[in-house]
Amino acid sequence: MAQEALVILILVSAARLLVPLAILRWPLFGLAATIALDFYDFGVFQKTGVFPWDYYQQWDKLLDTYYLVLLLWMSKGWVDKQARTIALALFNWRVAGVGAFLILSVLGYPFESILILTPAVFEPFFVLWIVVQRTTPRLRVARWHLAVALAIIIAIKIAHEYSTHFGTDAEFWQRVGTIGL
Repeated sequence: MAQEALVILILVSAARLLVPLAILRWPLFGLAATIALDFYDFGVFQKTGVFPWDYYQQWDKLLDTYYLVLLLWMSKGWVDKQARTIALALFNWRVAGVGAFLILSVLGYPFESILILTPAVFEPFFVLWIVVQRTTPRLRVARWHLAVALAIIIAIKIAHEYSTHFGTDAEFWQRVGTIGL
């Protein structure tokens, strides 16, 4: 069983490292594939018993940060300076939260609440901006439009982070395992 677990860990880790590279060629498709893989990896580990929950969180957050770096790299090419600035700020906010979570975890205080305070808003903003630019490239977005969009995204992501780490999603994953496996 130990060899099988190691093979599963290596395969899933390799997929989590390779699939996000598609972001560099096809940003929306690459991000969608990355998020789908991120969604299912915990179920694979839980079903096979490869990764205990405590270690999974650190592994997952490190690999999430890896694909966020790729998204940030792609956002550097955006023409709109305001959008680039917002993308950088949202990236830094999430990385600060993940960094604090990882440091506290190493010190023996897995304080997941910090992830609620630093929700993953960068990905939805990235998708929103790409879609806006592809559908209406000449559109000049007013600051208040961005403020409203960000407020909506932040509210949704805070609720998502809460349900994932403390609410129904966490209970669901612990009881059922995964969907379709």
